[in-house]
Amino acid sequence: MAKKRLVGVTVLGWLNVVVGTLGILAFLLKSPGIMFGASLLLVTGIGLLKLREWARILEIILVLGGVLFQIVKYVSSILHYAVPLNEAWIFFLKGNIFGWIIAGIIIYFFTRPKVKEQFKR
Repeated sequence: MAKKRLVGVTVLGWLNVVVGTLGILAFLLKSPGIMFGASLLLVTGIGLLKLREWARILEIILVLGGVLFQIVKYVSSILHYAVPLNEAWIFFLKGNIFGWIIAGIIIYFFTRPKVKEQFKR
């Protein structure tokens, strides 16, 4: 008997598939920079829908990578534009707080015992 996926796994899996597919379409329309990330999202989404453990781990890595990318982007912009540090932090926190909350929720979700159990063979 096939396992029943949790609704959250299904939603995040399909979200990855849709965003990955849109990214690949954007690549076909001359935006080559996003092809690698879009392909990873598509593969991860399919893996999540098939309840593959590697996809759960890859989803966590992709979310952490997105957060790290935002940090590097803002630090480099601070250094490049010589923005005063107190102003830069306010801008940085305002611009990313929602994304960090979502990232935290996704990581929390995929590390819960009930969710991890679904990915066991």
